[in-house]
Amino acid sequence: MMTKQDYSFALDHNQCVINIKDALKGEDFYCPCCGAVMIAKQGKKNRWHFAHKGNLGNCSYETYLHKIAKARIRECFYNSLNFMIEFDQSVICSVKECPLGNSKPCEWYANNSYDLKSYYNSCEEEVTIGQYRADLLLTNTNNDSIPPILIEINVSHQSTEKKLNSDLRIIEIDVDSEDDIDKIVSTAAINNNHLNKIRFYNFHSFKYYDTCKEVELYNKAKSRIHDLLIDSSQIVVSLQQEVPQRVMEYSGERYLSRNIVVEKDINLK
Repeated sequence: MMTKQDYSFALDHNQCVINIKDALKGEDFYCPCCGAVMIAKQGKKNRWHFAHKGNLGNCSYETYLHKIAKARIRECFYNSLNFMIEFDQSVICSVKECPLGNSKPCEWYANNSYDLKSYYNSCEEEVTIGQYRADLLLTNTNNDSIPPILIEINVSHQSTEKKLNSDLRIIEIDVDSEDDIDKIVSTAAINNNHLNKIRFYNFHSFKYYDTCKEVELYNKAKSRIHDLLIDSSQIVVSLQQEVPQRVMEYSGERYLSRNIVVEKDINLK
């Protein structure tokens, strides 16, 4: 069992983060938080870990998690072919004149993913942007028109309301243990599958256009009824229950004059 003194990561003599699994005995290791000397414990009985050689002193496990999270996520970004984010995105119906009579385009949310490596080439720690400081700042050094993304690590302190409402794109990640960091690094992804520990702010400009389901179903119903009219002037058409009531009513009003009886279960497949 891991205690708050048992760290899986330390710094080597080059100040690079090293996993206990990769540590070689006889080398020097240092605490990422307080800088004190650490010992690589790699016995056969207990879980491998780094431990402080002396007393913990002013070392803080929360600060350790914060530093390690930043270092490992940054390293993952640079070393991975893809680095994905996934979140619920606003979608607007692309049909300009709604056949269902809606005065405004339908809007809904869909879960979508994006590869940050396709947009950003830089991920740096503790960078100031405007009046705020980012734990990690994603930028495109070749294209200033791409808005930066701030990745904020929340171990014990969440971002301020002022920062979250600044219109800067912010991804806030709750980190309670090394496992929370492992889930991101092992998948090279930040998404809502991480037990609701991920929050996306100010990504409202990430909108795209599509045809809403109601219009799609209406068009299928219209096409199906039109095809049936070719063969008969008296046809019973059934609509699937998933078709909105107003679609059925609209189709019924439109085609009853042609002796079409619209019922509830038309097969649109």
